[in-house]
Amino acid sequence: MAEGGDINDVIASFKKFNLVGLAKGKDPNKMTNQAWGKMVQDCIGKDTTTKQRMDSSVWPYVSDKATKTLDLTNAAKCNEALDRAAKVYKEIKKSKDSEEDIRKQLAAKICSSNPDVKKVAQSSTGGVGRMTDTSGYTGAHKERFDESGKGKGAAGREDKSENTGYTGQYKGSGSYGKK
Repeated sequence: MAEGGDINDVIASFKKFNLVGLAKGKDPNKMTNQAWGKMVQDCIGKDTTTKQRMDSSVWPYVSDKATKTLDLTNAAKCNEALDRAAKVYKEIKKSKDSEEDIRKQLAAKICSSNPDVKKVAQSSTGGVGRMTDTSGYTGAHKERFDESGKGKGAAGREDKSENTGYTGQYKGSGSYGKK
């Protein structure tokens, strides 16, 4: 099994990668193709050949045909995924190591890494704070926000009028003849 652990450690790492970008209501024990691709990219290799081969030569054989997911509660399927990944990795890298050694290396890489989630960058110019501060707005722009600074949406951008009158575009209902 994996160095410093067993298949349960690999499954725990699979679950960490599966939780990144998992939609609400989806089962965290069902690994998606997207999560598999993220795990391959972060742990095994970022090069295009490795990603494509892992997606085309491993994922279709270990995922459930109906749901297109990998059941992380099924240790046999996770073992099969790791075995197939080791076989494909050996072919790609043309390694002289045995498949068992490569499997151990892959398991160690998977267990030791976390999903690489990018952080939101802070603006270097500092203009974002100035743009979101509504106290500096004048004229029609200040009407677009409420007291807390939250936007009013369409209600803050448009002058609402009733489309009543003789024609559909007549906006001044009841104003005819008044001065």
